[in-house]
Amino acid sequence: MANGPGRLFVCAAQRTWRCGCAVAWRHRGGDREGRRAGVIGSGARGHEGRWRGWRWLVLCLVATVLLVAWRDTFGPPSVHRDTVVLAGLTQPVRLALISDIHVAGPDMTPQRLDGIVAQVNALHPDMVVITGDFISDKEWATAIYDDTSALRPLKGLRSRWGTWAVMGNHDYLRGEGSDHWAMKHANIHLLRSWAHRVGPVTLVGYDDIVTGHARPLATAAAAHVFPGPYVALSHSPQIIASLPADFHVLLAGHTHCGQIQMPFWGVLVKDPDVDWRYVCGRVDDPGRTTIVTGGLGTSGIPLRFGARPEIRLITLVPPGA
Repeated sequence: MANGPGRLFVCAAQRTWRCGCAVAWRHRGGDREGRRAGVIGSGARGHEGRWRGWRWLVLCLVATVLLVAWRDTFGPPSVHRDTVVLAGLTQPVRLALISDIHVAGPDMTPQRLDGIVAQVNALHPDMVVITGDFISDKEWATAIYDDTSALRPLKGLRSRWGTWAVMGNHDYLRGEGSDHWAMKHANIHLLRSWAHRVGPVTLVGYDDIVTGHARPLATAAAAHVFPGPYVALSHSPQIIASLPADFHVLLAGHTHCGQIQMPFWGVLVKDPDVDWRYVCGRVDDPGRTTIVTGGLGTSGIPLRFGARPEIRLITLVPPGA
């Protein structure tokens, strides 16, 4: 269920859509009947009726756009499932990937995040990974939350091997103070240019490359203290050019899959530092699979269109499984 602003948004759009489409269809039918009957003097009335019908068709189209925008901004995330064959893996591993939460009103309140956490838990992952941008300070926000209140819902995440995360550019732009404490309080293990053995894989956390905090050589050296296979985490997929050849999986976010994608046009605004191939979704290159999630929240303006929020459930399997 949507929060207050979202509920008002969708009610208005639904009413406009129902009325507009019904009236447009009625005028369309009436005009057709008038033409068939050949009624004398119906020309002016038919012309007026056609224009009235077109006006309502336009309203119907606008309402449809509003409904899609509501669904993509306030609705529950879709779940995308991926299976990735990972050389050297000894047993299957299920990871839930979320990113770009951007907690702030009106679209991503702590209450809405509570529901998303329940949705993640229902997938029964072995671990949860979060690739940065936890809280938002966007100019169009209707509510800004302190770090503890914003991250409190994430304490409810449940998995076999815990919740692991890296920092995003907005996390650094907000400062590096209390959010670290809040992450620890929410039982989030933060990997900053560091690696950790988690179950049968080594998670490698790259610090944010967008704000210049990434240390690729030091991070790779820290990872190679542990055995493979390696799963790299980065806020932005642009780190891909710095990955060692034996890092066969990269999980990232940052792009929001464009956040606004128009029909027949695609992404309106794209980060120029991110290769087009890695703007959204899964890319299988020789020796590496990259998965870029569209994330959950919004940046800039509290609006998504054509780019639904999403949870990626990724199952890593050994070769031949």
